[in-house]
Amino acid sequence: MNTAQASVVETLSHAKAVLGGEISVLINPADRAMVEHLHELILAADLQALECFVRQFSQSAEYLNSIAGSAGKHFAQLVTGLCVNAHAPGVLLINSYHGDFGLLIYANSKPSLVVSIKTLWDGTIQLQHGMRYSVPAAEVILNNCASTARERLARLTPVQVFELPLAVEA
Repeated sequence: MNTAQASVVETLSHAKAVLGGEISVLINPADRAMVEHLHELILAADLQALECFVRQFSQSAEYLNSIAGSAGKHFAQLVTGLCVNAHAPGVLLINSYHGDFGLLIYANSKPSLVVSIKTLWDGTIQLQHGMRYSVPAAEVILNNCASTARERLARLTPVQVFELPLAVEA
């Protein structure tokens, strides 16, 4: 591994550690693993793996929505500039904060789609309908969002997460 690759791996590991510190210790281990995996796939900007991850929830859109909500909350709390949320049941929306484009990833095997968006004053995202002549590729949108988040997370220190005891002794 050359120095540039080592630097990318180190930055990604640091970003995952910072985000992992935001996950409540009260969440069950299986759900925690799902949220951490979603964090990792987004930060790595691996569109193909992210699509596979989302598609596994084709029969449980509510669960995908809750995982996306948790991950989105962590990215927002740490002011990463990256927004993740469930746009509709079984549809994940990833965009940069107040960006012009978002990436929709579907659980029902539809291909991912770049859409024009507008951020309203209250922070909600609205899809803009109509033709745009210059639409970036899905990989470009995801990579731009991920690189901004990694840069901002690199400035933060990971929080130490302490596991709670399994039972409290009386």
